[in-house]
Amino acid sequence: MIDTPGIRELGLWDAREGIDDTFSDITELFDNCKYSNCTHTTEPGCAVKKAIENMTISSERWKLYCQLRNENEWGKNKAVNICKQKLRNKISRT
Repeated sequence: MIDTPGIRELGLWDAREGIDDTFSDITELFDNCKYSNCTHTTEPGCAVKKAIENMTISSERWKLYCQLRNENEWGKNKAVNICKQKLRNKISRT
């Protein structure tokens, strides 16, 4: 339990490298996909989908990887939007 005035939430802050390192077994599969812009959802020749089907990686592990990446992106976007809003406020005051 943390009681710090002004802090409303904790989240990831640009943790992509750490996530990719932790899930290196998954990220290494990306280079083996048929298409370089594979989204790993519906494309034929997707190495990630094949690894899940072959049980080389579990679908739960893949879901966790996706969840953490999405959380990380959400946090980065939120931080950027907060900075933009602060800048707009500062400019509008001058």
